[in-house]
Amino acid sequence: MRKMIVKIKIEGGRSSTYDVSAPSRAVALQVVAKRPGTVIWVCENTVHLIGFGEAPAVVGADLRVGDTLRFNYGGTALLTRIKSQTPAFITFEILEEGKPYERRIGKKRFVPVTDETFERCLAAGQVA
Repeated sequence: MRKMIVKIKIEGGRSSTYDVSAPSRAVALQVVAKRPGTVIWVCENTVHLIGFGEAPAVVGADLRVGDTLRFNYGGTALLTRIKSQTPAFITFEILEEGKPYERRIGKKRFVPVTDETFERCLAAGQVA
């Protein structure tokens, strides 16, 4: 079974996200079909974070300035600029709790992100 995340829009413009264990995307959609609302997206690439649960993930090479990373226990960090790149890594300057840090991210690594960053990648065609 694979872990997936399904985000559903419910009445009043609110949305809800569900963790689903399923062998395929089709089965995940069948599981959430019993819940009220319209499916917004399904994320098949997830990362389990301690104290948070499943989070949508994108490949490091698809990250852009302005995206938000998600960490264990629900912490987040904003990517503020690209400091350097190699064929395998990107070094970002991030802003976490108001303090600037550097973070080196592998271009092929799945990186947990917020729903908004995942939705931007989805709209840009960067997520399969």
